[in-house]
Amino acid sequence: MFNVKHFVVPTLEWLGESLSDRALGVLGQYARWLADEGIAAGGLGPREASRIEERHLADSLAFGCRLPSTASVVLDVGSGIGLPGIPLAILRQETRFVLLDRSRRRTDLASRVVRILGLDNVDVVTAEIRHHEVLYDGLVMRAALPPPQLVPLLGGLLNAAASATVGLTRRSEPEQNGALAAVLNEAGLTAETVEVPVLDSPTWLLNMRRRDLVD
Repeated sequence: MFNVKHFVVPTLEWLGESLSDRALGVLGQYARWLADEGIAAGGLGPREASRIEERHLADSLAFGCRLPSTASVVLDVGSGIGLPGIPLAILRQETRFVLLDRSRRRTDLASRVVRILGLDNVDVVTAEIRHHEVLYDGLVMRAALPPPQLVPLLGGLLNAAASATVGLTRRSEPEQNGALAAVLNEAGLTAETVEVPVLDSPTWLLNMRRRDLVD
């Protein structure tokens, strides 16, 4: 089984979550696939093999920090070869995850590893986000679009009580972004920055919800 003691376990503890030995084994199987086939196919950079656990598995699990416990279906935008959607699907087995990417090559790879891992709560879709108007209970995105470009699309992707959690920065503290604040206000959304203190470098996520549900 893949050794997850350094970053995955502390991330799970930070989330207040746990994984069974079987689920940890599936996560380890995914890590090995990323290190072997995923890198060889260009899904990850050639230097990523030594930091798959911290930069890809633990980082992906952190996106579950604001995922509603009642979410039935969650969209992973720009998922590539399954990040962060596949680790989250292993964590939240009662939730269905849709991995969305515009690249057929990447979605073919994602479909292959979903079959290898035997994940029956994951669907893979090849489409442009701007042409994918389906409502979800939650949304996650690592780095497919800058947040100001994503926000105007959220109205056609999220149910009323849903939230979106996206990667913001790996700097010590996120900078103020006037363009983001403006589009959030126009969309009627409120945003919370979330620091993830258990990874290998300072990491911040951005969680967005409808303002009227927070006020």
